[in-house]
Amino acid sequence: MPNTKIDRSLIRTNCRVISSPLEPIYANLASVDPQSPIVVENLGAAYCKLGQRFNINTGAQNIENNSYLVVQITIPANWGKTLYFDKIQAGTSGTSVVDIIAASATTTDVITPVNTNLGSANTTLLTAGYAVTDTNPATNNPLLTFILVNGTYESNFEGEIIIPSTTAVQNYIIRVSNTGTENATCMATFSWWEV
Repeated sequence: MPNTKIDRSLIRTNCRVISSPLEPIYANLASVDPQSPIVVENLGAAYCKLGQRFNINTGAQNIENNSYLVVQITIPANWGKTLYFDKIQAGTSGTSVVDIIAASATTTDVITPVNTNLGSANTTLLTAGYAVTDTNPATNNPLLTFILVNGTYESNFEGEIIIPSTTAVQNYIIRVSNTGTENATCMATFSWWEV
C-alpha cells in the first residue's frame, strides 16, 4: 500500500454523531467501508426501549357490507407530549377502504393501549376504543386512504405524521369501511410513540 499522508486540518471532530430520541437523525445511513460500518436503529425500536411506544389492536371483527370498523384515539387537552405515528396495519377478508381521519368523538368499546416494552411500567394518557357500526363516523377529509382487497396492509410512518399537544381534546379515527357486497372479517392495529 502506498504511504498516504492525510491533511489533518481537513478533519473536524463531530461530537454529535449519535442520534437521541429528543434530537433524532431522520435519515437512513449506509457505509461502504466494512471496517467501520454504520448502524442505524429504527425510531420505533428506540422509543420502545425507552418505554414510550404503544400499540392498540381491535382483533378480528365481523363487519357487515357497507359498515365500518372504527378505531379511535383520544388525546387529552394540554397533554404536553407529541404523538408520532409509527404503523397502521389493517386486514380484511373482503374489500375495504382504510382511512385516517381527524374527527369528532364516537362511542366505542375501550381498548387499553399496551406499552410495547413489556418491561416498562410507563403508561399513556391517550384513550382508545373501537366500534363496529353501520353509521359513517366521519365525513371529514382523510389524512390518508388506502384500498385493501382480501389481505393485509401495513403503512410504516416512522414518525412522519405528528400530532402535537393542544389546549383542546383531539380525536383521530382509523376507519375500515367494508365496501364489498358480503360480510367481511376485518382488523386494525395502530402503533405510535410519544415524547
